[in-house]
Amino acid sequence: MLPQGSSSIYSITVQWRIASNNIASGKFAYSTNGGSTWNVQGTSNLGSNGAYNTALTINGLSSGTSLSLAVLNASSANVTFGTGNGGTYSGYCGEGAPYTIIVNSSTTQYLNVADSSGVLTTC
Repeated sequence: MLPQGSSSIYSITVQWRIASNNIASGKFAYSTNGGSTWNVQGTSNLGSNGAYNTALTINGLSSGTSLSLAVLNASSANVTFGTGNGGTYSGYCGEGAPYTIIVNSSTTQYLNVADSSGVLTTC
């Protein structure tokens, strides 16, 4: 049991993929303040043909933190994505319509990024 006034600290690992066999690059972004500011990561490759690659692990998140996740293309435009291990490829749109979770444990979040022949689908 934690002492009164202390909170647990968690880590969120984000993995992403596209459905095609093509290589695609994108930028992962996250916000812990409701989208007022975004931490945009450098360009990296997404997993292809349904295989996930790790985009980033976010450490030091307190219990109850609101964490918004977004995907951008290499030019920093909003990209269509869905969530879930084996889940959908749409439903969210970059920083404009991010996927938001309330952190209450360390876990892995899976993002499925929409693409056409390796070109990420902007929205």
